[in-house]
Amino acid sequence: MAHIIKFEAENIKRIKAIQITPKGKIVEITGANDQGKCLPEGALVALWNGGTLPIQDVRETDTLVGLDPETWEFIPERPMAIATSGVQEVFEVVTARGHRVRATAGHRLLGTEGWREIRDLNVGDHLAVPMRLPASGGDELLTNEEAMLIGMLIGDGCLTEGAFQLSCGDDGVEAEFRRCVAATFPEAMIRKWPKKNSNACALQLSSGRAGRTRVPQLLWLEAVGLRGHNSYTKFVPQVVMRSGRMAIAHCLGGLISTDGWVGPGGTCEFYSRSLAVIDGARQLFLRMGVPVSLN
Repeated sequence: MAHIIKFEAENIKRIKAIQITPKGKIVEITGANDQGKCLPEGALVALWNGGTLPIQDVRETDTLVGLDPETWEFIPERPMAIATSGVQEVFEVVTARGHRVRATAGHRLLGTEGWREIRDLNVGDHLAVPMRLPASGGDELLTNEEAMLIGMLIGDGCLTEGAFQLSCGDDGVEAEFRRCVAATFPEAMIRKWPKKNSNACALQLSSGRAGRTRVPQLLWLEAVGLRGHNSYTKFVPQVVMRSGRMAIAHCLGGLISTDGWVGPGGTCEFYSRSLAVIDGARQLFLRMGVPVSLN
């Protein structure tokens, strides 16, 4: 359980400041108990295959992560109906461990006293948060080396203006990066040079053929959706979210090795300027059965 430390109402238009653009719409997913779950347009909904969809893109044929009220186990479920319900006041609930949800006053959350509408919650109340998420994706979507590269590039990669570059200050990380590159892009060459005023170096991939315009590693970045993104706009690609546990573990390994650390007691932390990366990594950890806190 997590307890609420912040509870406030927001005007629906204010949500645009965090890159959610509802344009005056609230989307409602109707559950099996015929109770509507009203969330702002742009809110991400968890799919059973590990991916997510903005709520306005959810269809009745999609399989979502549901909760069995008798066993408290996650189960695959499909929405009974989806509808928009106009302009409504939106509330943000924040827990002490950094979990956040934005929804309408009638949206129900599970707490120690059962399901309660947001309008009935108070600061100090306790809410249930997931300790794990289903991991039903497929390992065939990514090789372990591809998943590791994605994690490394999210953590410390430069992907703007046609770049495929990793900043690195550890020999072990450099060796792992070179191994993954050789397995994924065997024709690519890696240039290395020291970074100014730092013990780190830059590892830059270039094409193995002079004058080649369609460089494999850049096409790969386009395919996974990361090409051109910077430290503020990076995210965890859907192909990772929909992958199996092995690929997820390698992606998290790449992320932690470049932008995090593991303490002697097994405590793991990482840092990111991107809220999308933070949220995506949280979901990956939960799919590995590792509970997380957000600061």
